[in-house]
Amino acid sequence: MFATLLGALPRPSGPDGQAIADDDAAIVAVLAAQADAGLEPLTDGRLRTGPPFWEPPRDAAMVVDVWQFAAGHTDGVVKQALPGPYTLGRRADTDGRDASTLAWARRLRDQVIALAETGCQLIEIEEPDAHLIGEDPVERRRFAECHLAMLDGVSGVHLSLAITGGNADTAGIETILAAPYASLAVNLIDGPDN
Repeated sequence: MFATLLGALPRPSGPDGQAIADDDAAIVAVLAAQADAGLEPLTDGRLRTGPPFWEPPRDAAMVVDVWQFAAGHTDGVVKQALPGPYTLGRRADTDGRDASTLAWARRLRDQVIALAETGCQLIEIEEPDAHLIGEDPVERRRFAECHLAMLDGVSGVHLSLAITGGNADTAGIETILAAPYASLAVNLIDGPDN
């Protein structure tokens, strides 16, 4: 059992009460605050400037650099959160969703493999749109297929699925856990039926 934070964190304040503007200093501060609170794995809180979380970097090297910086500034285990392929496909393309979602899954698979090879022990895949699957068999298949494609052949890392946007219970556990995740995190505030 572990305790960790899901999602982004607010930018911390410095001793002067002002938000810490420097990304590196802000990340070091949120890592220390989490460690002081007894949380682990730790997160960089998505404080690094760059593309918004739902527009992930185009190459795996950038994701690895973000994780390596955070991991290099704490003794605790640092996880790396990645956006989920189902949510990315849903938000990026309303027409060719099967192809778009699988393309995201392949790109994310490269990032997952690069992180694992670099030593990242825990990768969290966030799917805030999973609550929109419902009982629709097409959406259930799409969710399961993209996660299976993303995790195909991946080993040696703890993979966690985070359902954060609402109740995804109507999608069915066979849909949500079709892929070989080691753990499942759910938001019980936005999704009490999870």
